[in-house]
Amino acid sequence: MSEKSGPTQPLLLTDDELLASAFEAIGIKSFIVRDKSEALRVLREREAEAKMPDVVLMNESVAEMISDYRERILQRRIFKPIFAIIPDLKKPKGLRIRELRDLIEKSLGFKGLKI
Repeated sequence: MSEKSGPTQPLLLTDDELLASAFEAIGIKSFIVRDKSEALRVLREREAEAKMPDVVLMNESVAEMISDYRERILQRRIFKPIFAIIPDLKKPKGLRIRELRDLIEKSLGFKGLKI
């Protein structure tokens, strides 16, 4: 008899200790990563163990660091985690809006969308 797996616990990748503390306080496992290799190590370990969460939260700085990895994961279609991007606390960059604009432009086949 096969076990039906339910939703997995989200995790947070961040380079901000305050953000990590806030998410840990509400029960979300958080990893403070200082560079791309640390962020990729955390994700690849989960991928290798087939324990990639359904939702991976990250602040904008980390999302930019691993943008190529996120794209590859989604293109492979083996699993599709939701990569939720949280604005940086110190200096928001607008990454979420830019990525959304790029996605809309691709789906419409039109460049130069004003958002």
